[in-house]
Amino acid sequence: MNVLTPPSRVADALDWKKSAVAVLDIGSDRIGMAVAPHPGSGEPVLKLQPLQVKLETRSGNRRVLPNDVVKAIQSIVQQHKVCGFVVSWPMQNEGRCGAPCGKVLHTLDSLISQSECILTKSRPVCLWDDRHIEPTFNDEWGRDPMFGSCENVGNKKEHFASKEQYT
Repeated sequence: MNVLTPPSRVADALDWKKSAVAVLDIGSDRIGMAVAPHPGSGEPVLKLQPLQVKLETRSGNRRVLPNDVVKAIQSIVQQHKVCGFVVSWPMQNEGRCGAPCGKVLHTLDSLISQSECILTKSRPVCLWDDRHIEPTFNDEWGRDPMFGSCENVGNKKEHFASKEQYT
């Protein structure tokens, strides 16, 4: 799947001032959706009604999404000017990919094959599993230690995102 990308690339490609990010939560019988505008816009995240999904068998015994589901997602993408997707990635507690992850990939593959305008290289997609992130606490400057490192330099702590960016 050449539309998948790491979260940093999704963030770089987004033009939130003119568009929004869509969140997909793909289950066995439904696709939950939300649309998030730019945080600076002051608009709230819009939680949409889940789309009910019952896969159809088409030529070659291939199971695909119903056309009405694909059209509904296309409409949401156009209406809200979606510029990227964050897709819930249902890892197992042991950290392995299981059948639910396969379902997500199959659904994304079906979206790509049934519509050329939903998931594209210019509308990137990242898989996100938030269940395995330990809560962290911001320092006095509002920095989250999960997204950087901290070292003692003399009598001060120095925060940085990566050593590579300074070399």
